[in-house]
Amino acid sequence: MTYTPPVSQDLAMTAVQKFMNRKPVAVTQTATISTAIAAMLNHQVSGLSVVDDSVSILGFYSEMDALLQAASGDVQAKIRFHKPAISIKAQTVFKDALVLMVSKRLKSVPVVDDRNKLLGSLSRRDLMLALYDDSKKGSKK
Repeated sequence: MTYTPPVSQDLAMTAVQKFMNRKPVAVTQTATISTAIAAMLNHQVSGLSVVDDSVSILGFYSEMDALLQAASGDVQAKIRFHKPAISIKAQTVFKDALVLMVSKRLKSVPVVDDRNKLLGSLSRRDLMLALYDDSKKGSKK
């Protein structure tokens, strides 16, 4: 049985496209560890979508991936990323995204369209902001 935290019905059934970051940070599969680390630091994100030339998602590269790979080799080496990426569609409802991210312990997840093109990203912070805003609405009732 999966635990679902209490949220309003409105929030629970709202598509994540309302909360997602519409400017996701991504790298190509030929990126180096150093390039990926710089992108994560510059954009203050904990992971990157890995895309091909047509911006279709291939996988995901996290801070932990970068640290492990850097510790065991040259930071100018190409990234070794997780594939396929765990991703969600823009129409995925909040409660389903929340349960997925909590159950898989994901810090962020790429948001894709029906053709697997990267549209955005959804982070734990995005979810917390939505929960906070939802709780503020509830306290006004």
